[in-house]
Amino acid sequence: MLAYATQTSKEQNKKLLDRYKTVEELINFYTMNGDEYFLTETVIEEIASTTEEKQIIKELINRKLFKRVYQSKIVLKESGFSKVPQIETIKKTIDTKLKRLIDSDGIFAVSDRFENNTYKDSDKKCILIAVKKDKTYQFRDDWKKIGLEFELANMNVSMIRIYLRRTFSSSVEYEEMKRKVMETVKEEIDQLKKYPS
Repeated sequence: MLAYATQTSKEQNKKLLDRYKTVEELINFYTMNGDEYFLTETVIEEIASTTEEKQIIKELINRKLFKRVYQSKIVLKESGFSKVPQIETIKKTIDTKLKRLIDSDGIFAVSDRFENNTYKDSDKKCILIAVKKDKTYQFRDDWKKIGLEFELANMNVSMIRIYLRRTFSSSVEYEEMKRKVMETVKEEIDQLKKYPS
């Protein structure tokens, strides 16, 4: 939701901290920006670019959060890690279709993807496991072969969610908006269902 409310700055590659060049400037920024002040002042004034984005930030502050209308959990074992780019492509297609929905029907929906990769970057960095042998420990880098639990824990979990902005005023209106959102991304949801969960 916060990402949605700061989309313009993200698209412009505008970074909040780029103008601070010294450690002292960074310390001062963090000291002056407690959680509440950061949301109510800094984000609205410096990150949210459009009137719509500023309104969304105010809604979030007032706990008028987006409502989740869809969630998919995809669990990939190591042999399926190569499918992650396909999942990312499906998510981008969902984003494109949801943006069109704003223009055509005034329905504000957004998706996000959360990824939890148990042994992130294990293909790039060495993972050492301490194994007790007699009264000492030995470090091994063949962690996948140490035991079945290490092998089974090597997975990538992706959560793809779609949220609807609370612009509806009744449950009937909500259900209609949800139906349109789901209808709009039906093809992509069907593709996501093919992945293991």
